[in-house]
Amino acid sequence: MRYSKIMPWMIWLLAVLFFAYQFILRLSPGLMMNDIMKKFDVDASDYGYFASMYYYGYALMQIPIAILLDRYGPRVIISICVFVCAVATLTFIYADQWIVVLLARFLIGAASAVGFLGVSKIISMWFSSAEYGKMVGLSFTFGLIGAVFGGRPISSLLDIFGWHDVLFYVALVSALIGVLIIIFVRNPKNFVAAADGDVVHKLKTVCTDYRVLVIALASLLLVGPLEGFADVWGITYLMKAYSITKPEAASLTSFIFIGMIFGGPILSYIAQKYKAYYQLTFLCGVLMFALFIFLIVAREYISFYTSMTIMFVIGVCCCYQVLVLTIGSFILPAAFTGVTVAFLNCINMLGGSFFHMFIGRTLDFLWTNQTENGIRVYDLESYSIAISIVPLFCLIGGFLFLLVKNKSRA
Repeated sequence: MRYSKIMPWMIWLLAVLFFAYQFILRLSPGLMMNDIMKKFDVDASDYGYFASMYYYGYALMQIPIAILLDRYGPRVIISICVFVCAVATLTFIYADQWIVVLLARFLIGAASAVGFLGVSKIISMWFSSAEYGKMVGLSFTFGLIGAVFGGRPISSLLDIFGWHDVLFYVALVSALIGVLIIIFVRNPKNFVAAADGDVVHKLKTVCTDYRVLVIALASLLLVGPLEGFADVWGITYLMKAYSITKPEAASLTSFIFIGMIFGGPILSYIAQKYKAYYQLTFLCGVLMFALFIFLIVAREYISFYTSMTIMFVIGVCCCYQVLVLTIGSFILPAAFTGVTVAFLNCINMLGGSFFHMFIGRTLDFLWTNQTENGIRVYDLESYSIAISIVPLFCLIGGFLFLLVKNKSRA
């Protein structure tokens, strides 16, 4: 009896462990930018394309992973994805050709797609429906610890041991998680595989509902502060803007993820209490717009600790994603929630690809022919112009939510 009570938590914990781990894989390129650009002799556009490959893989596999989880359960699918991450990371370390590096990055993103979806599936299988919201919030809190660890701690390890050694041990950790999942994760006895026809019908319904399409586009536009800035380009920008070290810049961007730890429960509580999901998401977009403009325009007058506070508030606002998933669950009947969440996550992650490629290409367009040790050097003004797309689209995305405000029960 005691084991039966502990088992769901143990299974959930292993899934959350991988959810946290994949944040380290996701954030690592932002800490290794110069090393990668030097080794493969690439410019900012190429690097932006490299960073975007993770999001292409992650986005394109959202719906297939959701379908596979419904068909085969979490144990098989999560373990396969974990081992793919390990192999792809090792491939990335030892590859000499740029095309192989791009493929490895794509596979890491594709396998990481199971992170949140696997956790969500395990919660729905092993916990009651009344506990679902609480467990999702708890999962985000634990998962984002991986994002925080992927900042300054990993940056310090990279400075000490070098990126090859650090990524090698990261790959070993992935393999260890995979072994633990194979040993301990199980499908419940009442697990029933989903039928193909049912999945196709749900997917068609979700993809043809204009309300879902609008909030998906709005969510994509709002993702710039997280996936465009915090994940990759923010560290280099902050180093230039405030003349700080890479570990200090990584600490600043980590406060976005710390803010997200608190933002999920805070925004969910406010939205539920006042039934203001659309309005609150709009306010998140406007606030992120204002904070980013202030961060760029007034950088000479902002202290390190003020920037830390700004990053924290931006992180709280980045949890608009929790509100988006809730809105999506209100638009269509409960039976469509799984596919709706996968579709919204898919479009949301494509935003990362868009922002990385746009920022990279803008930097190359504004490049002043400066180089250092064979690497292109981009000045602060160029970075500021390239990153300005982030607040602009935050504002547009926020207003899009008001367009569909009265079209559902949220």
